[in-house]
Amino acid sequence: EVCKGNKEAAKDLIGAEPLPLPKQVLDARELGDCFALSQELPMDWASKRPEELTPGQFVELTRLIFGPKELNSGDENQEPLGKKVWRKLKHGSD
Repeated sequence: EVCKGNKEAAKDLIGAEPLPLPKQVLDARELGDCFALSQELPMDWASKRPEELTPGQFVELTRLIFGPKELNSGDENQEPLGKKVWRKLKHGSD
């Protein structure tokens, strides 16, 4: 759940401006990385429809909602990722 079920915190999050991009993304933008160049969320991100966001913006939206995760941080207390969200088969196939 968003903000661990705290409705007030979720409301504040949706009304807030997007977080600044991480250093790795800023570095990639300087190198001209196409994905990183399209990663910054627009100021009105909460009013956008999903099809109006780029894949990079979805990454930022996930970081905004669930918080940054450090790769290989060695933190043994890190929460598990949870359920898989990708389907193995397309809809309608038998």
